[in-house]
Amino acid sequence: MRRHRLLNVHPPQEVIPAQRRAMILDIVRTRGAISIRDLAQAMGTSASTVRRDLEHLQASGYLRRAHGGALIACAPLSTFEPAQSVAAGLAHAQKRAIGQAAAAL
Repeated sequence: MRRHRLLNVHPPQEVIPAQRRAMILDIVRTRGAISIRDLAQAMGTSASTVRRDLEHLQASGYLRRAHGGALIACAPLSTFEPAQSVAAGLAHAQKRAIGQAAAAL
């Protein structure tokens, strides 16, 4: 299997779907957008296989399909912010202390 010159990808001979999808996601994240044809060439698979993988990744919320290719679902965040429901349960004692200190002012 040869490496695609534009993407610098060299997939192993036998790739399970999860590995292939992870490699596709890495490529899309790196480039921001890519065509199905370029992905198929880079992965050494058929365009149909790439389409199925893209459909799976889109259904999982990792990327967005576009006519003939895929785009990253959203811009990557520069910092990690947990969901509000998760953040509410973190550092409970510290938040309570801050609240009591603020109430004493």
